[in-house]
Amino acid sequence: MNEEMLDLALQRIATLEQKLEKYYQLLNVENELGFILKGTYILESDIENILEGE
Repeated sequence: MNEEMLDLALQRIATLEQKLEKYYQLLNVENELGFILKGTYILESDIENILEGE
């Protein structure tokens, strides 16, 4: 029974690792989009110029 419990615990740990990795990737995507939308990659003045057609 101890081996079964150990196997179950290892499976749960592996599942949690996968979920944590996906969550971390989603956080990176959200941060990347935030950087773009806030003008980190493109200056806000450049965005304004583009929107104004300059």
